[in-house]
Amino acid sequence: MRYKTLLVVTLFIVFAIGATFLIKSATPAAADSNGNISGYAWSSNIGWISFEGSASDSSLSSYSVAMNLGTDGIGIFSSNSYAWSSNIGWIKFDSSLIGPVSPTDGVRLEIDGRVTGWARACAVFMSGCAGGLKGPSYLGGWDGWIRMDATGNATNDVHIIGNEFRGYAWGSDVIGWIDFCPTTGTSACVTVDSIPASCSGTPNPVEKSQPVVWSGSANLAGNYNYNWSWSGGVTGFIETDTGAFPLAKTYNTPQTITGTLTVTDQNDPTKKGTTVCTVEVQDSSQKTLNVYLVGDGVSFGAGVVDGSGLLTGCAGGGTFCTHNYGVGSTVTLTRSPDPIPNANIASFSWSTNPPGLCSGSDLTCVLTMNQNVDVYASFVEVGGSPSVDLSADASAVKISFQNAGVPSDSTVATISFTNNNDYTVRVCLVSVKSKINSQSLDDVINTYSGPAGASSEGPKCHLEDTGNTQCNSGQNCANVNSGESASIPFFITIADKFYEILKYSPYDVTIEARNGNDIIGLPLHLEFRYQVPDLHPR
Repeated sequence: MRYKTLLVVTLFIVFAIGATFLIKSATPAAADSNGNISGYAWSSNIGWISFEGSASDSSLSSYSVAMNLGTDGIGIFSSNSYAWSSNIGWIKFDSSLIGPVSPTDGVRLEIDGRVTGWARACAVFMSGCAGGLKGPSYLGGWDGWIRMDATGNATNDVHIIGNEFRGYAWGSDVIGWIDFCPTTGTSACVTVDSIPASCSGTPNPVEKSQPVVWSGSANLAGNYNYNWSWSGGVTGFIETDTGAFPLAKTYNTPQTITGTLTVTDQNDPTKKGTTVCTVEVQDSSQKTLNVYLVGDGVSFGAGVVDGSGLLTGCAGGGTFCTHNYGVGSTVTLTRSPDPIPNANIASFSWSTNPPGLCSGSDLTCVLTMNQNVDVYASFVEVGGSPSVDLSADASAVKISFQNAGVPSDSTVATISFTNNNDYTVRVCLVSVKSKINSQSLDDVINTYSGPAGASSEGPKCHLEDTGNTQCNSGQNCANVNSGESASIPFFITIADKFYEILKYSPYDVTIEARNGNDIIGLPLHLEFRYQVPDLHPR
């Protein structure tokens, strides 16, 4: 995979050099003003493709892509429509182009919203954006054609929703899949005549059952229709409103509310603008208690109960339970049963996160719920150790940017562990889950809505050289023999899906020490951040 990618990237460098000569000799004119298209598309092979602006060479004029929408609802792309890639140069969008395979039309917008036909990268020509092609040794079989409707599936292929172009075009193995809208509602989405719009929800955060006041505006003079839609991350509801501002909404469940505002010009419905804003709904009157059973007690039915009976699932061999309590509530946890009915259990201990709230081997653990608390009840067999310490030389691992088409490795966290037990202990990666909505990193990739072949690889989580690199399998483990110490590296490799991963960041990384299937000691928590220094494509 890496060797193939390196070869492709090398070809890009050659193309870019040729494109520089080409561009200086064939500067396109600015496109028409009717139906200007702007924004950025993303190719995992060649990076960002800009649809309006100035090329990186300051001697070049401005450029854009223009689409003239007729009364029949068909959009015709003008002959002076050029997009720009810093890696391969100009890409021509022109409805009069003749493509290589039937149907051979150039790019056009159909009545049903599909975008069909062919665009072409100009770097394949000897000069300009037409005429003779460069030699086979330069092109390597690449013809520069990019197809808008490559799969025949209207959902996957390029299509228009509102004023945004969604879906994927295909540019052969060199360019790969081109995502026309990596992030809806931002400049990282190709749009037609986008109206600058803004929105907000106040207060933010807001207490549950208190109203959120949503407002929005368009930044150009004119007559506009406003349409709102919201999605609630916890309850999953979707509601739509059209009307005057401000709008007040009340939410009764802690969650993240996302509001999407669409603005439409009443005089020209093809001109629209979309923006997104969010509000966090919280419940400051409730705090969460999580209780975990670790060690050797699970096999014989040990458990933990609280005096009020609200915790469920932690007695009779359960390994985890949770409940929300009112702020200031007193919760008494009791190990159960007592005495421990198993001669092989040598010891029991409490531990907490934040640390120090309960410790030692007392029968009970008494908590005052002024904060969220994790409690660990550890049962240890004869010959075992009451606890196993995992530590890391970093609290977070992160990928700060991603090169086009090249897998990127995160920073490395070194996990330190000494096995003082008389048996082999496994250090295992349990999960990598979003702190935003608890979605697993694997699921972010698996549910990515691109067409087949649009993603080269999912995420890979490396815990030493374990072979199994899934990030949420629970079987990604490194063995440490009795009496040995180990420094175990952990890092993540991401090959694709820039914005899909970014919008669920940061992620909680859970690593455990295990004896067989029993957890021993406190889990280690790291944070994984997928971030860039500048969220706006350049």
